[in-house]
This record gives sequence, structure tokens and C-alpha cells, in this order.
Amino acid sequence: IGHLYFDRGYVRVRELERDYSYRESVTADRELLIDTAGNEFEVPAGYTMQGYSDGILLLEREGKYGYYSTDGRWIAQPVYTYAKPFLDGLGVIGFADGRCGVVDTAGRIVVPFDYTYISAPSSGVIACFDDNGWTVLVKTAAPAQ
Repeated sequence: IGHLYFDRGYVRVRELERDYSYRESVTADRELLIDTAGNEFEVPAGYTMQGYSDGILLLEREGKYGYYSTDGRWIAQPVYTYAKPFLDGLGVIGFADGRCGVVDTAGRIVVPFDYTYISAPSSGVIACFDDNGWTVLVKTAAPAQ
């Protein structure tokens, strides 16, 4: 899968089961998270992991996507029809009507659902498109409290 590093104590792996009695056919194919001790992270029942980064799982069930934290809580409920894995601490999600937004790892909406396209973050830069054209947003540090 390309993940050869531990992210917040977990590594993403792909598990294949094969039936060698009939042309070595694959009988099961799934992705999972394993911690440094070899223990498997329990993905909520009925969901398929589509991505993992920044301690956040991108899960899918019946065409609906959501973000789930390794802390065992939903960051974004699985009601979205479009989602990208987290990058730079941000996840791009959207609805079937074309509205997209961005959430952070705490589940806060950091870019409103006002855009029809939002790129994945790259070095803290996000490109957004709406009826008025392109907007470029730059990720900055939160103000000190």
C-alpha cells in the first residue's frame, strides 16, 4: 500500500487470503491497522478502510464516507459522498450536490462547504474553486491562547 512507517503508533497493511487449491485465487482482501506490538485496530463493524494518515481513518460503507479517529470517535460522521485521506492535518470531504469543505483532525470545519472543488493540501496550500473562480488558501498556525 506504500505505508512503511508508523503514524501515531499504527501502520496500514493489506491482508490477502489465498486459496492455493484452485489457481491461487484470492479469497479475502482487506486493509487494517496494526500497532507496534502487532495488535490490530478494530475498525467499526460494516466499514471499509479507504485511507489512514494523521491518526485518522477514512472509512466507507455503502458509498458514504466519514473520518474516524484512532481514539475511537467519529471526526466526521459517515454522511459524505466524497472524501480524501487526511494530509497536513486536513481532510477534504463533500456531498453529492458538489459542495466540498475541509475539516481538521479535531473535526472542526476549517474551510466551509462553499466550494465545488478543493485540492488536497500541499505544503499548507489548498486550491478551492467556486462560481467566482479559484481561491488559494494557506494554512497558518492557530493564534496563541
